[in-house]
Amino acid sequence: METVNELTAEHSGQWLIADVEGARQIVDLDTRCFYPPESEGRISKEAQRLAETPRIGEPFGEGSTVRRIMQLPDLVDVSVRFAEGWGQWISVELGWYPIIAELDAALVEVEPDFEYHQIKEKFGELRVYVDIKLKSPKARAVIAAAQQKAAVTCERCGDTDTARMRTKQQWLQTLCDTCAEAKGCDEYGVGDTVDALSPEMRGVWRVTTQGSTHIWDMDNRTYTRFPGEHSLSGAFEFDREPQPITRVDRYPVVGSYFLIWYDDPADPERREQFRRSSGIERIERVR
Repeated sequence: METVNELTAEHSGQWLIADVEGARQIVDLDTRCFYPPESEGRISKEAQRLAETPRIGEPFGEGSTVRRIMQLPDLVDVSVRFAEGWGQWISVELGWYPIIAELDAALVEVEPDFEYHQIKEKFGELRVYVDIKLKSPKARAVIAAAQQKAAVTCERCGDTDTARMRTKQQWLQTLCDTCAEAKGCDEYGVGDTVDALSPEMRGVWRVTTQGSTHIWDMDNRTYTRFPGEHSLSGAFEFDREPQPITRVDRYPVVGSYFLIWYDDPADPERREQFRRSSGIERIERVR
């Protein structure tokens, strides 16, 4: 993907401008106007004439200081390769457009006769669906490489410095720090590790102990135990079944243990179960 520090008379086409507050604009140097991505280029009150070109480190339009300027590729060649009846469905945000263009060019080289069904984001990942004729290992490798690149590229602005999977009320998207803050994502993203869980934290966390794995769903307040092969306690009744947490005496802390309680599913009105873990080795967000 081509990025520049400023746009000059030598440049043409469309460019994505991202500022330090997470706002974005599309600059169209062919029509000499700019507009927010949400308007999709339609002539509207939001489109403005381009009086001066953006430069990194300076304010642009009515926005804040520009932090990134990235060229947007023309995806017409991609859209015409969609199979009949599937429309022209490229359902990703602008930051992944260069990855889609590179993917398409690489696929044409290794497998000229193919058709797309869908290209979209799902669960924060790039998904590429093609017709069943596309079976060669080289083609599958090209798609896998594009997906790996998307996993470390902000879908909104194309930044690769801090991009990773983010969460917001169980919704997932690959974003950089700036775009994640602008969209109000949770403090911790998928794959993040912490030293301890606390009552105000959100998301689903995998707590790994000396012999088992425990899933803490902080949004739905449930707990699930998965005993490992080397668990010192062995198997318990109701393992692998999410249980609503009734109270927590001690939240998970790396190097220590946790202690929780939940109603006995066999007799919830009269009996309670508790789980005290062995030593905790790792706490990682999984959703």
